[in-house]
Amino acid sequence: MTDTHKTLPWSPGATGDDPAATIAPTTGSAGPIAQELRPGTRIGGLEIRSELGRGGMAIVYEAFDPELRRSVAVKLLMRGRGQGTGGVSDRFLAEAQLTSQLQHPNIVPVHAIAQTDDGRTCFVMKKVEGQSLHDVLNDLRRAEPDAMEQWGLHALLRAFVQVCHAVAYAHSEGVLHRDLKPSNVMLGRFGEVLVMDWGVATLQGGAAAVAEPSTSEGPTPIDRIALEGTIDGSAVGSAGYMSPEQARGDRDGLGPRTDVFSLGAMLYELLTLERAIDGDDLHSVLFATVAGTIADPRERSPDRPVPDELADAAMTALSRDPADRYETAAELGDAVQSHLDGAKRRAQAEVYYLQAVTADARERDLSAELDLMLARRDGLEQLLPTWAPVSDKGELIAAMEAVDALEAERPLAFAEVVRLAEAALSRDPEHRGASDLLADAWMRRFTEADDAGDRAQAALSAARARVHDVSGRHARTLHGAGTLTLATDPPGAEVLCQRFERRGLIWARTEPVSLGPTPIDRLPMAMGSYLLTLRAPGRRDTIYPVHIARCADWHHGPRPVPLLSDAQIGDRSVYVPPGPFLSGSDGHDHALPASQPFVDGFVVRRVHVTLGEYVDFLNALVDDGNDEEAWLRSPRLSASLHGSEGQFFDRPAPGGRYDVPERDRDGDRWDPGWPAGPLSWHDAVAYCAWFSQRDGLPWRLPDEHEWEKAARGVDGRRFPWGDRFDSSLCKVVSSRAVRSVPEPVGTFPTDRSVYGVHDTAASARAWCSPLDDTPEPEGVPVRGGAWSTDHRASMCADRVLRLPEMVIA
Repeated sequence: MTDTHKTLPWSPGATGDDPAATIAPTTGSAGPIAQELRPGTRIGGLEIRSELGRGGMAIVYEAFDPELRRSVAVKLLMRGRGQGTGGVSDRFLAEAQLTSQLQHPNIVPVHAIAQTDDGRTCFVMKKVEGQSLHDVLNDLRRAEPDAMEQWGLHALLRAFVQVCHAVAYAHSEGVLHRDLKPSNVMLGRFGEVLVMDWGVATLQGGAAAVAEPSTSEGPTPIDRIALEGTIDGSAVGSAGYMSPEQARGDRDGLGPRTDVFSLGAMLYELLTLERAIDGDDLHSVLFATVAGTIADPRERSPDRPVPDELADAAMTALSRDPADRYETAAELGDAVQSHLDGAKRRAQAEVYYLQAVTADARERDLSAELDLMLARRDGLEQLLPTWAPVSDKGELIAAMEAVDALEAERPLAFAEVVRLAEAALSRDPEHRGASDLLADAWMRRFTEADDAGDRAQAALSAARARVHDVSGRHARTLHGAGTLTLATDPPGAEVLCQRFERRGLIWARTEPVSLGPTPIDRLPMAMGSYLLTLRAPGRRDTIYPVHIARCADWHHGPRPVPLLSDAQIGDRSVYVPPGPFLSGSDGHDHALPASQPFVDGFVVRRVHVTLGEYVDFLNALVDDGNDEEAWLRSPRLSASLHGSEGQFFDRPAPGGRYDVPERDRDGDRWDPGWPAGPLSWHDAVAYCAWFSQRDGLPWRLPDEHEWEKAARGVDGRRFPWGDRFDSSLCKVVSSRAVRSVPEPVGTFPTDRSVYGVHDTAASARAWCSPLDDTPEPEGVPVRGGAWSTDHRASMCADRVLRLPEMVIA
């Protein structure tokens, strides 16, 4: 057959180059085969046009029906192929009758049964233009361009599902095909899929569709065809496609799962373009069917993209034990259809995924552009003085507007990434690319929120990242565990650990647990804030707070942490050991930029210098004959006022003593326990110099980093007690129901840092030394809130600059 649209390869084993097909003899017991009918020959009302194909027992012709004006196919039993013998003729008739009763879109319809003038049986069927599946597979093996373009795996699988539907329908009617193979599947030009050649079909339970021929007269040609494809001649089928039970001749063991095996062999061939069971000759194929092992299709054709679920479906259908196969052809078809549906969804998912990748790149570009524009805006703000006219601020205003536009656009771009990637996952929940894209996008949002201290957004972003991080690439970052490395001088200090519970107004501590003696080397610890107490004989307990940042390693620094004695620290002071701490803030206007500086250890007073202590300094000046300096350094309204109208104290007579008045000139009571002030930076420096001389210790004002670390510890908390403010926790203007006035130092026990330093949130503002030991042009740093300020000044990161001659309280 050379026609490109071949029709109906009509034998139990088709002709052609299929080594698995059974071979039809050229002569039979009834004599030589007759020549084909000539064009123009009439059978009934049909006019023969041409031969379409032939097999071992029948010829298929194209004929024209003048009444209905259509072309049909006529299958005619060859002369010399059993007419008059009963068996073959009856089988041929049974095939026509059985096929005509199987009314299904994927089974070729039979229009009529007739006889020729010489008594041969024929039946009239629909003529189908197309190719057999066997021919298509051969074209694909040869990499024919037309076949490869038309018959990709998806198209082949769609056709296979229809074959399964047809076979499932036949089984529902009690019919087993027994000879399913690619050459018995017709693929029409317009999408038709037809299961052909029901000539050896049998009724379920082993009963043949017609009586088996008598063997007393010797085998008939059709029996010889069957014998060619079996081990012992007792069963029918095609080698390479028949089931093990068929190959063994076990007719009692035949059932729907028999055809399922043949369907599995077909599916295997569609996936690999190789036969599931192959061999050098017919007998090797048959014995491989019964006793051999079928290679996994993924291993058989490693260069072809064999989907896992289809490979598994084929191997299940090809199980040697029928009980291990699919129970029905419908189940096998459903498995393949499920893959097709999934493939369609996966294709749709891929489209959305690629769109999400583009959107993600755009969102990243917007983020980078925003970072650049923020840097430009901030640079221009620092470059231009605040008093510059608006006409000089055109570039700054443009940068500010660009920042506003980008900050509005970027969330929309992020939302588009999420929408498209989630659309991909809704169609293919296993799409790793979409999952990874979402995990990465949410991790970027999480990192940004975490760095900014936006806990709500960080928690939401972390939760979404965990959902999509199927590969676990971000698991360690999301879990956040880090390590602790700690050495002390002397070594061997016992380390007691308490974790801060970061909730509520005042962060509580857990019960202490021992971490063992120092040194500690890379001890795994969950992220969070801890308070370590270091205990060693002859040394005061050292409070050593630790902050384990996300996936970070806490290290004591270049030298072991010194442990000091009571004598080294003193009764009125606390020890702040060396180490890093979180300083400044990204979200507070009056703060240093966020950083993590390393601060050497230092000793600091527990409470502010009191008025009573400051009076001792004034009297010491008087004793040294410095009456005028004592008067000028006494608490006052401002540095610009001198004389009795500016000072709060009455000036004593020459050589007289200063005392804290019971009441000032306004009638307000004063208390020696109040923090000293109002005083200038120069006053504070002079007091430190006098105090150092008196005690023999190098007292000085703390620099900004030292003050901030002593106030907030190392974990970046906003206030000494935690992250939330309440006026009852410290001395600010709103702490009492009555008019606010100073109160003695240490009155509010909750205003106490982890090291034990009091009144850093409020009570009195504190002069600090500049970080470079020289006053800044705008002034000297002032830290902490006071009895006259609101809660904003009580944030540990808050700072203002004041000229050193100004006075603060």
